Amino acid sequence: MDARGTWTWRGPWLKALLKPWDFERILVTLPPEHVVEREPGGPVTIAQGLNQIVLIVDDGVVTVLASDVRDMVLTDDQGNAATFAGLQARYERGEDDDGRPRHTYGGKLVDAVFAPPPPAGFPATIAEIAGVIHMMEPLPEGGDRAALGRWRDAGGTVEVDLARLRWGALDVAADGTLALDADFRPLGALTARVAGYDEALAAATDGGGLATGQALALHAALDAMAKDDNGVRRAEIAVTMQDGRLYVGPVPVAPLPPLPLD
Repeated sequence: MDARGTWTWRGPWLKALLKPWDFERILVTLPPEHVVEREPGGPVTIAQGLNQIVLIVDDGVVTVLASDVRDMVLTDDQGNAATFAGLQARYERGEDDDGRPRHTYGGKLVDAVFAPPPPAGFPATIAEIAGVIHMMEPLPEGGDRAALGRWRDAGGTVEVDLARLRWGALDVAADGTLALDADFRPLGALTARVAGYDEALAAATDGGGLATGQALALHAALDAMAKDDNGVRRAEIAVTMQDGRLYVGPVPVAPLPPLPLD
């Protein structure tokens, strides 16, 4: 058992479709309801209208793994539920310009509702959460300190092609590079384009998640960099993570503790 525990899957059936002339492409269909369980942890019941997985195998190596899920409901053993109108995920193994392996991961959630409910002032439904990242060195299978340390020391970095959040009026898109510092704290630099920050900062302040002074400082920094984009006020800012702190532009907004590793 690794640091992330042992995972098991249970369901009434599992279908795999292969064509006699194309054994490299496999279509897997999951049942309308099934259970995923982590030990230690607990079971999560998954129900959905559609859940299909495509695998493409080249010389015994999975080069593409893609999933398309519709109308998904995740329910834990306490009865807490999360729902998604759509969930898409994709992994692709390729090569960079120098012929080195390159691992691409992408995902998108549409109309997501999580439990517990969001802070006051924010809508219950998140319209979109999406991301596309690349890594030359894939994350280690063991999520413990030693394995992540070896990954970091071997030059492990995450290239963020896209990170997207649309939640109420807030619309954020970012790209950049992430890594871990010597103390296993997030380290990196991103460029973020932010719209709807007025409403988001007001909601975060009213909900108690952000102090008034922090909100004013952030609003001033965003306003100073905002420009009109087809009638939408949008700020392009630098987001940095260093020395255990998160900065939006020049403003330190939150501490970044080390990852909770064994």
